[in-house]
Amino acid sequence: FVLAASAEDDTLRRALDCRLFGYLVKPCEARELHATIQMALARREVEVLVERSEQLFKQALDAASLGVIEWQGDSMQLHGDGHLRSLFGDRPVPLDESWNLFLSRVDAGDRERVSAALNAALQRGDPVRIEFRTVGNGGPRSLEAHARAYGDPAGEQRIVGILQDVTQRRRDEERLRQSSVVFHTTAEAIVIADARRRIVAVNAAYTRITGHDETQVLGLDPDAVLGTGHGDDFYAALVAPSSTGYWQGEVLCQRASGDSFPAWESISAVRNDNGTVTHFVAAFSDFSAIHQAEEKLNHLAHHDALTGLPNRLLFDDRFERAIEQARRAQQRCILLFLDLDSFKGVNDTLGHGVGD
Repeated sequence: FVLAASAEDDTLRRALDCRLFGYLVKPCEARELHATIQMALARREVEVLVERSEQLFKQALDAASLGVIEWQGDSMQLHGDGHLRSLFGDRPVPLDESWNLFLSRVDAGDRERVSAALNAALQRGDPVRIEFRTVGNGGPRSLEAHARAYGDPAGEQRIVGILQDVTQRRRDEERLRQSSVVFHTTAEAIVIADARRRIVAVNAAYTRITGHDETQVLGLDPDAVLGTGHGDDFYAALVAPSSTGYWQGEVLCQRASGDSFPAWESISAVRNDNGTVTHFVAAFSDFSAIHQAEEKLNHLAHHDALTGLPNRLLFDDRFERAIEQARRAQQRCILLFLDLDSFKGVNDTLGHGVGD
């Protein structure tokens, strides 16, 4: 604030450079001086509030990583500020460029759609949300814009909105879609339980293998439903700091019908960013067919294919066991050998097929 004896051009110019709140020329009355000072203080109070609002607005944009754009429909000029540098690479910020230059950084496949949406917003005045891809510096990115058209007393139309980079969000959503497809279509049974070991989701393979529908097991303990025998001690060891949070092994499970079946199961503990366990994911496969195949192979390996009687391999194993048991019991072991006279002649003259 300046109280001066004159109002020469040079004095006024220096006063303007200082961005003063007031300028009074002497002589002036005390009431005039007091009123001018009060008005200057009131104006400064309003300016402080405006500066505070602008600061809060910029901090909110920074916290949300948002950019602000203003498109003037008449001049086809675009202005922007905020987090536009991260969205458009090395472009200067604040942004001030033509609409065509801005559109050149939009993916060619999205340009017509972006222009149509904004022109429609100018005509109707409705808020619009549009997502588009960018090209150029930093590689392709996905942006989301929320905008609305406004008019001023002079009749000029403009669109004001915000821009947000949603590239990572779209990548995460794509991964979730892929994971969902794997979850529902995999041949392995998958059950997801919360930190309290209560089922929150199962896939179609779980229902097919166990006979339990999802609606029947939600909220239940997965180990109680399957009868695997995993208890508190098992899970305490699984989530221990020294543990990898992963276990796999063969277990005996129970179907809804009450039948038991062998399964190969893997259990993983899921932790959040803070390291806290939030879920358990168990996946298992029905090993019944494999066990049956193993039993069949074992039977074929130790029995004659024609008669089903024990073969030489099984005889050797049983004979060694009998000798060992007799040795431990200090008893004798007797072997009875039966021979067929002239049987070799049958094989040699008529063939092994007839001999068998």
